[in-house]
Amino acid sequence: MSSKMADYASYLRDDDTAVKMVILTMKNYQSWLSNQKIRCSKLFGKQANVLKTNERYTYPAVQRRDYTPPVGPGLAPLRPIQLRKLRLTAEEDRNGREQKLVDNMPKFYATLWDSISVESQEIIRVRPGFEAADMEQDPNLLFVIIRETHLLEMAGGPEMVIYERIKRQMEFLSFTQGKNDSLGAFKVEYMDRRATLTAAGVVAPAADEEALWFLMKLDQSRHGDMLNKLTNDAMRGTPWPATLDEAYLQASTWRVQAPRKGDGESESAVYVIADTMRKKKAVQFGKRTLGSAETRKCFVCQKTGHLAKDCPDIKKSKREEALVAMESLDNEDDWESDADEFGTF
Repeated sequence: MSSKMADYASYLRDDDTAVKMVILTMKNYQSWLSNQKIRCSKLFGKQANVLKTNERYTYPAVQRRDYTPPVGPGLAPLRPIQLRKLRLTAEEDRNGREQKLVDNMPKFYATLWDSISVESQEIIRVRPGFEAADMEQDPNLLFVIIRETHLLEMAGGPEMVIYERIKRQMEFLSFTQGKNDSLGAFKVEYMDRRATLTAAGVVAPAADEEALWFLMKLDQSRHGDMLNKLTNDAMRGTPWPATLDEAYLQASTWRVQAPRKGDGESESAVYVIADTMRKKKAVQFGKRTLGSAETRKCFVCQKTGHLAKDCPDIKKSKREEALVAMESLDNEDDWESDADEFGTF
């Protein structure tokens, strides 16, 4: 990347704070694209439409209606020479807008390049067409390569296309929500993986089947009882959630019984949202179990049977410190009496 383009990238990193940037990797193309549509639209307007349409944006050619004002009652139509001047003005305005697109290309290119991880940049560099895109600093050509490598994952011949499709299918089948993954983050990743499969040629399931796919991939420690209840309800004729959004709503509002902390708690059951249990487990994960006062060693005397706050050695040491302090005060009094006798130095 040229030094000029690197300066643009640095400028955008420092000043573009309206939208938090998502860095492109091989696993998050859809979320990256959604973020860049908003971010680049704010920076470059209609020029960023290439991210939505996959086609280079150009201003439409000037039409007669663009420079012909409506004729009101009692007004004579414009003469040909007047229309010709209006047409030339409209064409100059269009050409100026087109030139602005050309002037913004290096900035747009740098914005896209700056949002790509180092690993993805190296994949893009070796693709045919990248040298031309980089030489011209053309964001439209760069986006074609990004889409091919990260969404369509085109590499090699037809055999590799089939290989990548089967590979992604197998990865999707084994993909499930982790025990510490939030429900929202899991849904985003689920949709990213599904979009990648669709782009690779795998037919997307019907909406109700998609909802079931999502529910069955949830963490069973939190949502297993919910899935059992939905299954039992379905056997009695109650329909499943019909869409992915309905399935997400079902899971996000599912309440599970929280584990009791001890015998001193109330006998009434405590219920919490399943995703809240995930947060509590994540906080508790990694903490050491210290044991009770009868089995733990005191940090002060290294003896069992009591905790450090009740250690008798602390009380003993405090008495010793008090005696030392008193002796120190006595010595100070003796020094002061000697000073009074012999005068100050």
